[in-house]
Amino acid sequence: MLADLARALRITTDELLGLAPVRDDLATPRTARLLARLRRAADLPAHDQRAVITLVEARTDKRGLDHAT
Repeated sequence: MLADLARALRITTDELLGLAPVRDDLATPRTARLLARLRRAADLPAHDQRAVITLVEARTDKRGLDHAT
């Protein structure tokens, strides 16, 4: 599940979990806030993590943004 979320965001799982610094090309304040919120989602139960991933994918699909599967 975390791998799916990282792919959708085009970052590594280590970046998502805060184990590695976020690459400079992603280090905008807006992106940093988003990633911080998603890192908190990593502590949720598996079914809640799936809900977060489903929501992110649904919103990106609606906007015409392709996510990696």
